[in-house]
Amino acid sequence: MPVEYRDNLNYANPNLYKYANFSKTIRNTMSDGVPGRGLGQLNTSSARTWGIVGCLFGFQGLQRYYIGERCMCCLCCLTEGFCFVGQIFDLCCLIPRQVKKINEDIRSVAHQTYDLNSAREMLLNHHIHHSQISVPPVLTTDQDPLLSSRVRSRQVSQEPFVSPNIRRTSQ
Repeated sequence: MPVEYRDNLNYANPNLYKYANFSKTIRNTMSDGVPGRGLGQLNTSSARTWGIVGCLFGFQGLQRYYIGERCMCCLCCLTEGFCFVGQIFDLCCLIPRQVKKINEDIRSVAHQTYDLNSAREMLLNHHIHHSQISVPPVLTTDQDPLLSSRVRSRQVSQEPFVSPNIRRTSQ
């Protein structure tokens, strides 16, 4: 199930990834504690640009370095991009899928952390809000004249209370 991009979330915030357990590929793209080369997300056009520039200078496979696959980068470089046919296939077909998958993994972790932090903050604010409610003190009959007059006007019976449903038996 694809993880959608949230506009209200800053994917470049390193606090979202502090305790994340990423795969080695994603860890290879980390910069300043943020995956995706420090931007929070990888970009397909940037990966393709790295691949094309690498081809121009004889370093096929730089698109694989961009997405964090260092072993594949070395393999592509040593085989001249699998005789250049693999390089074209990689840039056209494989890289967009890889970037999409990596970005979904990054978003998933970021969303979980953000949602957890939001829930914690909401609970904390709810707790603080309720702890600040002041309960009025209980007034005694000496402090409240209305209450005191009600208590005095009530006649207190000396007999114990007997429920009407209970029959008295003579002893």
